[in-house]
Amino acid sequence: TTAGLATILLALFACCGCVAVVWFLVADFAIRAAGLGRHSPVTLLSRALVSLSGAKPRMVDAGPIRFATRVGFAMVLVLLIVTLAGLPRFAFVLALFIMLPTGLAAAFDFCLACWLYSLIARIRTGSK
Repeated sequence: TTAGLATILLALFACCGCVAVVWFLVADFAIRAAGLGRHSPVTLLSRALVSLSGAKPRMVDAGPIRFATRVGFAMVLVLLIVTLAGLPRFAFVLALFIMLPTGLAAAFDFCLACWLYSLIARIRTGSK
């Protein structure tokens, strides 16, 4: 749900170019990347939507999610810098690029950064 909300916000930026959306995403990702997800507006809304839907929250390993959140933070920070630099076409393309992993997570429950985290861990330990 969190990835779905991030995807929606990125799509909103891509459609409208509203810099406030990117500022919000940077702040929200920063909160989550700092390990304070319980204070993140997107996480709070996500939890509320899951609760309203009656679905059970899904428990996941925190390590890969923390890595994914930090990668996401870096990506939206670059998006903000590009946007503030006055490069709207590049910002548009970058927003679409960032929507790829968030969209995959939202639609198919596939976390690309989590997969990379596992791959890096396997390479570092030498396991298959």
